[in-house]
Amino acid sequence: FEARRAIVNGEREVTDAEVKLGEDFKKTEAASKVEVIDSDDEKDKPARKGVKVTAPKDEEGANVLKEAAAKKDGGIPNFWLRCFQNNEVVEGMLNERDEELLESLHDIKINYIKDDPQNGFVITFYFRENEFFTNTELVKTYFMDKEDPEQLDHAEGTPIKWKSQEANTTVVMKEKKQRHKKGGAVRVVKREEKVPSFFHFFDPPEIPEENDEEAMENFDEEEVQMDYEIGMAFMNMIVPRAVFYYTGESIEEIAQQIASGRINFGNDDDYEDFDDDEDEDSDEEEAPKKKGGAKGR
Repeated sequence: FEARRAIVNGEREVTDAEVKLGEDFKKTEAASKVEVIDSDDEKDKPARKGVKVTAPKDEEGANVLKEAAAKKDGGIPNFWLRCFQNNEVVEGMLNERDEELLESLHDIKINYIKDDPQNGFVITFYFRENEFFTNTELVKTYFMDKEDPEQLDHAEGTPIKWKSQEANTTVVMKEKKQRHKKGGAVRVVKREEKVPSFFHFFDPPEIPEENDEEAMENFDEEEVQMDYEIGMAFMNMIVPRAVFYYTGESIEEIAQQIASGRINFGNDDDYEDFDDDEDEDSDEEEAPKKKGGAKGR
């Protein structure tokens, strides 16, 4: 990944040998793909609704890339931002100000804690100087349970040092008028309102102690599970396959799998009626343990 980092940041150019290696890899990959031929039954089925996946065609982004190519140290502008936009997990977390900030993200590295996957993993995001915060690095760490390495013990994130309230992409400032009860005077107060943002990722949900009954009642395990899945997406997909996400090839792969039915988002035909009485026994059975699920501490 060091070669990718240097090329993305304009520290060196791609060599002829690397270009040839990439072309050979594409040829090998194309030859190994199995063509999916729809059966007559598949052709007769109505088109799936609510699913549309397309490869990006960004003229503005192409122009930025051309301008960078004309410079000796131009690199690949907005490389990681484009990767985020083309990943189905992270894309939905981004707001417009996030995207502007992520233009300053120039590298991501992943390491295991003490070089042992059973301890957990660390994701480090490297930023150039920007208008939003003073951090040059933001780190997200996932600690696995010592007794059961398939269970998440807890996660930690770097506190973000925002340059101002207005620069904070995780909140917006809302003005509200207040009238004095006796005098009738009106004042305007500003309050922060939380908004969806990728940078909530660095403020992970806490996993309470098992003996803290009140905290356990309010504990949202799905939120912790989702946070862990985002971390796994960076480790297993975004960082190792960043070039494919940048070019949109990963999106095309997903689109092909949806079209062929290999990915199924579900529809009414996938469900059947059942009797509540028949399912009572299964509800009482203990649910299987999810890999990476939260474990009360």
